[in-house]
Amino acid sequence: MNVTIVLLDGGQFEVQHLRKGTLGKEIFKNACNKIGLTDETDYFGLRFINKKDAEFQWVDNERSIKSQLGKEANDNVTHYLHFAVKFFPINPTSIKNDLTRYQFVLQLRESLLNGRLECSIPIYALLGSFIAQAEFGDYDSPDISANYLEDFKVCPDQPPELVEKIHDYHRRHRGMTPEQAELNFLDNVRKLPMYGVHRHLALDVNCEKVFIGVSNVAVTVYRGSRLMSTFVWPQILSIGFKSKKFYIKIKPADEDDDFCKTSVGFKLSDRVAAKRLWKICVEHHTFFRLENVDLAEKKGWLSRFGSRFSYKGKTEHEIMKEDPKPTEEPFSRVSSKRFSERVLKGEGISSLRVIFGRIPRSEGL
Repeated sequence: MNVTIVLLDGGQFEVQHLRKGTLGKEIFKNACNKIGLTDETDYFGLRFINKKDAEFQWVDNERSIKSQLGKEANDNVTHYLHFAVKFFPINPTSIKNDLTRYQFVLQLRESLLNGRLECSIPIYALLGSFIAQAEFGDYDSPDISANYLEDFKVCPDQPPELVEKIHDYHRRHRGMTPEQAELNFLDNVRKLPMYGVHRHLALDVNCEKVFIGVSNVAVTVYRGSRLMSTFVWPQILSIGFKSKKFYIKIKPADEDDDFCKTSVGFKLSDRVAAKRLWKICVEHHTFFRLENVDLAEKKGWLSRFGSRFSYKGKTEHEIMKEDPKPTEEPFSRVSSKRFSERVLKGEGISSLRVIFGRIPRSEGL
């Protein structure tokens, strides 16, 4: 079996003749090596589109690739795995390696272009101006043409006046290095309401469509464009699933009052979708809330999330304690025109945007 790995800059490479027992972590390591990532790799993962519901599903690095692709795992089908950011830190500017940080920039630019992240026109313009500074340098550089922003896009259905606003902001960034521009981009994009939120379609107790968001700080529930509930991680006692049902048990205001514990339940399309949501919750809780996976397992802190599955990588706490090597060689930044054309063609877009429409806008800076 052969698989094609799609990278965040649009590049692809093929891994041929996979053995039956080839683990996800072997392919993931190949992808990191291809990009040149040596540190802070635990923020990332590989994912593929589940044929049943057309949603992305994360590769379990501890299981074989063939077992996860299921019946489609044969030599007559082209299998695509997408390299992507899995864990979004509260402050992505804390990422130490320039190349690692650039992967976040690419992921978030894709989310802006495909509509998963939305904001006001002024913020689109500000974010676009940092991208322009990182790619082109100073606006009046002799190396760029007068119409250098002609094919420059930062959002779907981009209004014509946005390019002029991007140019106005770009003029203010003179002398800013690409690394500084990308730090400013990340520092602003992290403030958007849907930054780093993994969304899952579900039905609530009234059988109304909602989507459940999983992020670094909480599990959230949206109905349409309206935020209905926020359950921060310290508030959650347990998370589980049974068949197609997913449930959260919430800590009472009085921690000694066992009778006031509240359970919130949702119904997903099938057991696969419920388990997918549960797993991303387990992984996010472990990655962002615990210091060390092995210590947590010994103390039984993971048992309240049920099952034998547990996150096996480094936690954010462990990553932050490391001293990553600086990026040794300069790297090329992808052309904005090529990048936006690829994304706007629909590659990697979740069906959630079609189901729910627009995400709430962020007003002002």
